[in-house]
Amino acid sequence: MPYSTPSVPHLAALLPKRAAETPHDTALLIKQPQGWQAITWQSYLHQVTLLAAALEALVQPQEMVCLLSENRPEWVFSDIALLSLGAVSVPIYPTSAPKDIAYILNDCKAQLLLLSSQTQLEKIRSLRTQQRLPHLKRVICMEGSEHCDGIETLSWQQLLHNAQEDAISRVQQRRSQIDPEQLATLIYTSGTTGEPKGVMLRHRNILSNLQALEPTVRQAIDGRVRMLSFLPLSHAFERTIGHFLAIHLGFEVAFSQGIERLLDELREVQPNFLVSVPSVYEEIYTRVMREAQSGSPLKDNTLQWCLEIGRQRARYLLSRQEPGFLFERIQLPLADRLLFQRVREMFGGKLRYAISGGAPLSRDIIEFLIGAGVHVIEGYGLSETGPVLTVNPIHAVRPGTVGRPIPHVELKIVPELGYEIEGEIVVRGPNIMAGYFQKEDETRQILDAEGWLRTGDIGYLDADGYLVITDRKKDLIKLATGKYIAPQPLERHLKTHPLIRQAVVLGDRRLYCIALLVPNLDTLRSQIPDIPWNHTSAWLRDPRVLRLFQQAIDETHQRLELGRWEQIKRFALLPAPLSQANGELTPTQKLKRRVIEARYKALIDELAPLPETRSSQTNIPLLRQTPASS
Repeated sequence: MPYSTPSVPHLAALLPKRAAETPHDTALLIKQPQGWQAITWQSYLHQVTLLAAALEALVQPQEMVCLLSENRPEWVFSDIALLSLGAVSVPIYPTSAPKDIAYILNDCKAQLLLLSSQTQLEKIRSLRTQQRLPHLKRVICMEGSEHCDGIETLSWQQLLHNAQEDAISRVQQRRSQIDPEQLATLIYTSGTTGEPKGVMLRHRNILSNLQALEPTVRQAIDGRVRMLSFLPLSHAFERTIGHFLAIHLGFEVAFSQGIERLLDELREVQPNFLVSVPSVYEEIYTRVMREAQSGSPLKDNTLQWCLEIGRQRARYLLSRQEPGFLFERIQLPLADRLLFQRVREMFGGKLRYAISGGAPLSRDIIEFLIGAGVHVIEGYGLSETGPVLTVNPIHAVRPGTVGRPIPHVELKIVPELGYEIEGEIVVRGPNIMAGYFQKEDETRQILDAEGWLRTGDIGYLDADGYLVITDRKKDLIKLATGKYIAPQPLERHLKTHPLIRQAVVLGDRRLYCIALLVPNLDTLRSQIPDIPWNHTSAWLRDPRVLRLFQQAIDETHQRLELGRWEQIKRFALLPAPLSQANGELTPTQKLKRRVIEARYKALIDELAPLPETRSSQTNIPLLRQTPASS
């Protein structure tokens, strides 16, 4: 079946088409002191038109313009306005450190930056003081009227006031000249294995994703869609689904004021559709499991019974089997009143479907959510692929997989050394990037002349064509014995334990695997309340604490049915969470393994000395060695 784009020639045409079809429907919901304020599609288009007219004299076709802001109306207005002018929109994560912002601004040689607030402007001020932004000429602030020495700074109001009367007609002319093959955006990778790379996506790359995803979304929800946008719009996944697809299909999008307010906003907005990364689902699962372990024996037993009923419900739904009378009429309604209604209320009470992407989600969590009445659909993709590659069919979800390739995407597995059925996932389709900006060598390494892109992920296709991802190729651990271990499944299962907030599995070139674990202190305190928790060294060394984490590791070994050589032999507890501020996590909360290995090198060497430096084992206070019998 030949590929064809949606019924618009380019991304900038999506909004005029939507506003013409449903001008008075709600497009955006903005939190105000008096409540959530609605912006219609007609008003949305009006704001974008004014902004594009104001920017017309400042921005040339195919010029790179950076956007540094939290999710807010001005973000989407700016993005569509820039696209309408034929410019290249370059989003930057609002949580980025000044040095990372400088890298992107300089790499794409941006002369214009639109930013949200004084917090972001302070980062630019610090860079200007150090003379690290030679190309940047102008900054536009979405709020306030701050000044930045040595650079032209305009407020949002000043920018709109400077718009020329005849600029609207010029905007329309420039929009009509946009070619779907021209560059629409640069999305910079998070730099887990080196410096960030600018992913070049054409208009048609993203349009092809919209066309392929439309049937899945329409099957999920028949009628009006309301979603809460809390992932950064600079994230390729959120931008495609919660921005471009929202315009294409007419979603109502409410902008979150921050992840710390997410649970409150879910109850206020009551979305029926949600796009998230696994961490949100993991947090809700952990809360329920923590409660199951902190109550009376009767309460614990009741919650465990409810969880088992949920697992049975998930199995019935996934296998399309009809439950018996006792289960459907008595057991399930009782478990619903005792637990699952409360779980659904955490998501606002009206959630029909939730899409999870960015990283694999534990099968236990998927079955828990489906059993609670929250239907989770896993997908898979990369910034380099527009971003979506695969998605689980709505009526044939298979937990543990990321679904089947979307229409017009070809996928194959290239065998890898040390594996039987797994290999590198390689893809081709109309959504594949044009390459990395000004990085021809890096582009040739992953994108061949026939259009096949090497994803860098390891996986396999099951008998029905569902993709299972086992790990990231560059994250694979090769032990000194020559055996390979995939750390992500171990880390994923460890994080589902109520005691464990973060987990890093290491062991490359060493004789065995080790783990660095960040405890969930709330759960730990509830289980051992008599420890002096204000003294970190006390609880890190307490044998009772170490015993609990050893049990958690042993449970993971059993659940995954690991051979001895795959198991974690030693571990250490870290006193503070890994963070983006310390450079240990990317803006999308992925582990920066090289940074973590460098920061904790001494500890890692004591846990598992390299064979060439290995001497007698040293007992160190923060460690606990896994018994050989495990």
